[in-house]
Amino acid sequence: IGLLLAVFLWRAGMTENPWTVAVFLTLLGGLLVSADAYRRVRKTASRLRRSVIRRLPRIITGARMVMESGAATPEAALALTVTLYADPAADLLREAIRIKEVHRLSLEDALDQVGTHYGIAPFGQLADAFRIGRRYGTRLSEILANFAQELRREWHASYRERITRAPVLMTVPALIFFVGPLLVLILFLVFTPLFTVLHQL
Repeated sequence: IGLLLAVFLWRAGMTENPWTVAVFLTLLGGLLVSADAYRRVRKTASRLRRSVIRRLPRIITGARMVMESGAATPEAALALTVTLYADPAADLLREAIRIKEVHRLSLEDALDQVGTHYGIAPFGQLADAFRIGRRYGTRLSEILANFAQELRREWHASYRERITRAPVLMTVPALIFFVGPLLVLILFLVFTPLFTVLHQL
């Protein structure tokens, strides 16, 4: 697009050195496209993180129910539960379990590693819940229940905050795409007759 614009400007007689303009417009276009791609990737990553945090309490509740049945250890209950779900949270938990088995780490360290790599803080909190349960002998099912409830509360609080901020964030697009063109149209309708009269005088 930068090259085409440079050729157009050169053919229109607006520039005498099309190569400099072509290089400048091409670099500017590449920078704008890269910035837009980076913005879209960040937006997608943020959406996926919110999806993981929203779905994680359901998996933790399922693991707690398996544990309360007395049929599995905490790690086995989590490994069994993630096989029943097909969502991003279950995928990351399966990755943590694979890291634990391949690198011979504890489940807590594997959860910490996955949470740090993908920037999801609740995975570190889940690892701390397992550590507390093992170190102090607390019933892990109760810890997981409280952890899932706290995650749901935090997610609902952030959701309400996004809803509250939405009208404020929508004012900028409204000003750009509605108020701005309307103001330009009004100014055009007002000042065009005035300039015509002044030109005739």
